[in-house]
Amino acid sequence: MQEKYIKEFEIIKLIKKVHKNKKKIELHPPAIGKWETYEVSKAIKNKSISTYGQTTPLFEKKISKITKSKYVVALNSGTSALQLSIIASGIRYNEEVLIPALNFIASANSVIYNNSIPHFIESDNNLGIDTSKLDKYLSLISYIKNNTCYNKITKRIIKAIIPTHVFGHISNMGELMKLCKKYKLILIEDASEALGSYYKNKHAGTFGKIGVLSFNGNKIMTTGAGGAVITNSKNLADRVRFLSTTSKSYRKNNLIYNEVGYNYKMPSLNAAMGIGQLKKFEEIKKNKKNLFKQYEKVFSNYRNIKVIKSPKNCESNYWLNAIKLKNTNFSKLFDIANRENIQIRKIWSLISMGKAYRKYPKMKLNISNNLSKSIICIPSGAR
Repeated sequence: MQEKYIKEFEIIKLIKKVHKNKKKIELHPPAIGKWETYEVSKAIKNKSISTYGQTTPLFEKKISKITKSKYVVALNSGTSALQLSIIASGIRYNEEVLIPALNFIASANSVIYNNSIPHFIESDNNLGIDTSKLDKYLSLISYIKNNTCYNKITKRIIKAIIPTHVFGHISNMGELMKLCKKYKLILIEDASEALGSYYKNKHAGTFGKIGVLSFNGNKIMTTGAGGAVITNSKNLADRVRFLSTTSKSYRKNNLIYNEVGYNYKMPSLNAAMGIGQLKKFEEIKKNKKNLFKQYEKVFSNYRNIKVIKSPKNCESNYWLNAIKLKNTNFSKLFDIANRENIQIRKIWSLISMGKAYRKYPKMKLNISNNLSKSIICIPSGAR
């Protein structure tokens, strides 16, 4: 039973206890060891280092096996994967894309890169999309005509939705897919943080026609820098692969460029690191879950702290642990953490509050705003 309020110094003390009083506790350092060194050295020896190397296709097959996606296109970042997914899905100029405001900036930027319009929506207390509020909101501000959703206010098409599975916790995909059907929305899953997470035994990123992963240096497994598009559609995979390799084609031994493309393919040297990481992926996942359980245990007797856990029907990878706090002096908390060499950070500020994004449409964001002010990310490195 929760009995008392936790003080700022006690939070830091318990984080140190969980991490066995290490002198420096980073937020999420990459777990690099012998396998990564071996695979990268082998790639260098075989001169398999560029986007033309043979390691990248092998890495794609391994990601395909984990996610059960028929096609995987490995790219140089999760942001690149989002951008090309938006283009390949047929989202056009000035069409609106629904995006949680409590979110990493990549999905909003990727929409803007495409000259489309981010439309910011509310989150629920599990950090996923509040599907009930979104349904009510869309019923008021939109209408369906010719199998297309139109915004009554802006007169623009509302074309797609991009849920983000925050910290590895998958959104309520059952309700979200119902909304997509009701409002004729394309579903692009931002599963950047959710490799190894499942909703009703189905891997994150595989519910819509296309999904996105990230292998950035701070993710559950890393290629240094990198991302991927996952899909069961050969047409979408071919389109993304074409766009990611500068949209080049061959005709009578000549390179032909008939469309603007992007140099976004993952180099084989990065893929080699990923192959090394995947050899211990199940161990990393196990350590992540154990770390969550330790945090849950040490913070269980306090009234004003809650460890964010996997929502209903979701088996999370627990990529990044986070705590929700009440009646806490955050300045004091960060001062103590800095003195003790412990890295913590606030969850994101709402994207819609940024100067470059205030002009875009948005729902009422009361829950998102509250979560933004009350959630702290705590050290989550795999050990």
